[in-house]
Amino acid sequence: MKRNIFLSLIGLLFFYNGSSQADTFELIGTLEIENLNTITLKLSFTADKNGKVKGISITDFYGEDRTLSKIKGTLDYQNQLLSFKEIANISTKSTAPDSTFCFIEVKDLPLSIKDERNVARGNFTGRYKSGEKCATGTLSLVGANFLEGLIAEVSTESDGESQEERTQVIPASFAQNIITQLNPNTKLEDGTLVQLNHWMSDTVKIELWDSYEEDNDQVNIYINGALTYPLVVAKERKQYFKFALEGSTTLLKIEALNEGTNPPNTVNAHLIDNGHVIPLVTKLLKGQAVMVEINRNVH
Repeated sequence: MKRNIFLSLIGLLFFYNGSSQADTFELIGTLEIENLNTITLKLSFTADKNGKVKGISITDFYGEDRTLSKIKGTLDYQNQLLSFKEIANISTKSTAPDSTFCFIEVKDLPLSIKDERNVARGNFTGRYKSGEKCATGTLSLVGANFLEGLIAEVSTESDGESQEERTQVIPASFAQNIITQLNPNTKLEDGTLVQLNHWMSDTVKIELWDSYEEDNDQVNIYINGALTYPLVVAKERKQYFKFALEGSTTLLKIEALNEGTNPPNTVNAHLIDNGHVIPLVTKLLKGQAVMVEINRNVH
C-alpha cells in the first residue's frame, strides 16, 4: 500500500548470521501508520564491520502494491541501534506515480543482535523524494526464536506431508465445538471452530479492531498453520488484512498473546467475501485460540 502513503511494518522475523566480512540480517514486520492501515514489510540487508548497511525492502509483500526498494543505513554494533532508509524503488506492482511514493526512514531503532527473542518498538518517518514528510508511525519488532517457537506449536505435521494435507489439519480439541451459524453477539471462546461454507471470492479481507476498550490486546493470525500476521495489536480504529485462498479449504487461526490490561482478550473481526460481511468476536485468555474453516465450492 505504498500508493499515496505507502508504509507500515507489521511484526519482525529477525535472523542474524555473523561472518568476518559482513553480517546478514533478514526481517519481517509491520509499520503502523498514524490514522491509517498496517502494511507488511520484509528487510534483507548486510552490515559490514564498520556498520555500513545496504540491502532491499519489500513492502506490502502479500498485496496488490508489492514494491521492492533499495535501502541503506548504519548499524551501531556497540549500542545495538539500526538506522536505515529506502532510497529508490527497484520494482513495483503499484500504478501510482513515483512522486507519490512515501519512503521509510528509521533512526536509532533498538535491535538486540545477541538476543533474538527481543521484542522492540520504535518510530519511523515517511518522506517523498522531495524530502517532504508524508507519514509517521510506530515500528514493532519480534525476534526469530520467539516467532519460530510459536510456529512450531502449530507445525506438528511430518516432513512427508503434502501441502494439501497440512492445510486440512484441525486439532481434535477444535472439532468438539463447531459453529456453522454465527450470531453477531456470540463471543467465541477457546477451541471454537467456525465453518464458513459457500465462500465465493478467491480472497479473504479482514477488518480487525477492539470495540470494547483499547487495552493492548495482542493476537497472532495464522493462515494454514503459517504465522502470517504476528503481534497484531487490536485498536479502536480498524486494521485491514487480505490473503488469497489456495485450494478448496483454508484455515484461519486467531491466537491470543496476552489478556490486555482488562482481561480477557477481546477482538472484533469482519471477514469479507465479495462485500458480504461475517462478524466474529473472540473472548480468549493468553495462549487460547479460535479457528475459522473457509470452504469454497461447498454445496
